[in-house]
Amino acid sequence: MKLQNKFKLAKYIAGKTGADYAWGTNDCNTFLFEFHDYAYDTNLMSLCNYRTKQDARDFSKSYMGVNQWMNIHDFNEITSKNPRWQEGDIIVHSQFNWLHIPYIFHNGAFWTMTEKGLNNYTAKAVNKIRTSAWRKNDSEE
Repeated sequence: MKLQNKFKLAKYIAGKTGADYAWGTNDCNTFLFEFHDYAYDTNLMSLCNYRTKQDARDFSKSYMGVNQWMNIHDFNEITSKNPRWQEGDIIVHSQFNWLHIPYIFHNGAFWTMTEKGLNNYTAKAVNKIRTSAWRKNDSEE
């Protein structure tokens, strides 16, 4: 991840501290979409027109799959079982073929929005539940 986007990620996550969970504005989908909009000047949040749990399910079921979304937005899949995680790496935990929970790596932990608010998890814990992992093509290393 480029240095400017590392700063954006840090600012974004800090801004989510204490934020209340809200369907379509502050949930697990919007956590990734909103960050991507902020860092990469996209407009993904405009797609999140749901405001209930059921509408969120319907959105997820009708929206494109993880692999397609990641490829369209210039992410490469991380296939190593124990990679050296970098700022901005994303792990996705998929369930039921429609529930995809993204975790974004920042400052040594993976972060996501849950119904209890912003949470962080160790890389070891999230790596155990990952369905897929991704790195943006703009990565610097």
